[in-house]
Amino acid sequence: MTVTCGTVSPRVSLAPNHRHARPPDGYTLLLAGIPNAFNASLFGKLNFNFIRDIAPDYLCPIVSTAVSQIQGKQVKPIAILSKNRTPILPDLASAHEQGLIDFDAYIWNGIFLPRGTPTSIAEKLHDAAVAAMDTPDVQQRIKEMGGAVVSPERRSSEYLQKFVESEIKKWTAPIKASGVSMD
Repeated sequence: MTVTCGTVSPRVSLAPNHRHARPPDGYTLLLAGIPNAFNASLFGKLNFNFIRDIAPDYLCPIVSTAVSQIQGKQVKPIAILSKNRTPILPDLASAHEQGLIDFDAYIWNGIFLPRGTPTSIAEKLHDAAVAAMDTPDVQQRIKEMGGAVVSPERRSSEYLQKFVESEIKKWTAPIKASGVSMD
């Protein structure tokens, strides 16, 4: 079984026993992310079916990119991969709820600066980002997309450093087991 998440290449899988829906044919089709390929296929803009011909057995787009297809009954959702349900699809159970205990895969964002960036610049950017996150309009838009604004205690550069280290540790074994490489 192949599981592809987010906007990762349709031929990449982090599933331990992955296989591809179709063997590589030596050609690359560049579409600006899974949502565009998904829509192009659904609406007949391609001479092949993305879901049938390229996609893995199960596709895991960012929830905001799939919600209209789910609500339009063009695709059938199986689970939310984060540990908790999303407010934009409240009836869709999480993988954790369905028996994949403690499974928690989700999209997160951070702001990274080059090593040596002056502290004053980093602090100014941090303060501006926090101020933006705290505005009602930004918080509402993030919720509409199925996301959550990071809590204040998780907004420091120290927290981000520890979080990134924990994510590397969390995903190292599955990535190695999958055989995925940068080549």
